[in-house]
Amino acid sequence: MRQKRKFSSANFTDGESSGIPTLFSVSEQGQKLLDEVKRSGSRARFVIDFDGNNLHAHLEATPKIQQLAVDLKLQFRSELITDGYNIRVVDFSRIHGVEAADLDKLAEALELKNGASVLDLMCGYGEVSAHVLGYAKRSDISIDLSMCDLHKTQLDRIPQNIKSQVSNVTIGDARDLPYPDAQFDAIAIKMGIHEVPQIDQPLIFQQVFRVLKPGGRFVIWGVMSNSGPEQDAFTEQIQKKNELPGYESLIVDRYFTRGEQMLWLFKEAGFINIEDIFQAHFHESTLARLDSELGGDRHKLEELNAFVRRCTPDSIRKEVDFKDEGDSISMKIPNRIFRGFKPE
Repeated sequence: MRQKRKFSSANFTDGESSGIPTLFSVSEQGQKLLDEVKRSGSRARFVIDFDGNNLHAHLEATPKIQQLAVDLKLQFRSELITDGYNIRVVDFSRIHGVEAADLDKLAEALELKNGASVLDLMCGYGEVSAHVLGYAKRSDISIDLSMCDLHKTQLDRIPQNIKSQVSNVTIGDARDLPYPDAQFDAIAIKMGIHEVPQIDQPLIFQQVFRVLKPGGRFVIWGVMSNSGPEQDAFTEQIQKKNELPGYESLIVDRYFTRGEQMLWLFKEAGFINIEDIFQAHFHESTLARLDSELGGDRHKLEELNAFVRRCTPDSIRKEVDFKDEGDSISMKIPNRIFRGFKPE
């Protein structure tokens, strides 16, 4: 039932609202309520009042809609947290150490052809789009490229020379894509699947499957540990790294899959001919985070390093090439590219 939720985003522009980015998650039962609101031509408003001591919440709607909410046993949930990606402004090339040749592997996996419709999903500031456009130009291929991300702050960072070469740049949630069925020949996500909770990750695969054309390719680049202990140690380190600068939503949402979990996600969504086609290494270095994410605060770097020493068990240190050089702790976690095809 949870896998049948729908998502919508609102308030990403300065209008009559407060401008606070808002995500609305609606369960399958909740959709029945909203469908009835739409069918009846009425309106509904969820209201939260805070008088300094108490929170009061209620649904403003017709008596019929209110009774339907009661009959459906609905529960309204709300979170007010810091949106990490609306304050996190970093250059990932400086943190991840990705080589241009590695990005070529991603572009090659898309199997670009003249006239191909391509989506850079969870695109951020456009690193993948820039490389795919360059790869297409070098290959003398003309493509129709779209970009989509949930965070306006990141989309605003896309260089103008990239924006001028793409068909559209869209604010949208990967769990509920704002595109019609069978629109794209290929879709790429680089370092994005882990940005949503584990329970929601199948929704992304379902949506990608829906908007791909038959025979379309879905290519994922992500950090995928080889074992549970490696996965746990890396996740704990990243969670601490997000806690120190206050990236609260990243702490709440992120889940880094292992390779076999990624394979399961592809299969469950209906993809075939799934391949683990490339592996590089994510060079995780605490010192690389100092200026980009810790604000140059060496006390925070020391706290992060102390935590990493405690949370990385001796049993996996050789496996991840763990190196402790005092103010810099580094390890290598597999960066892998998976690809699956939508059946013809």
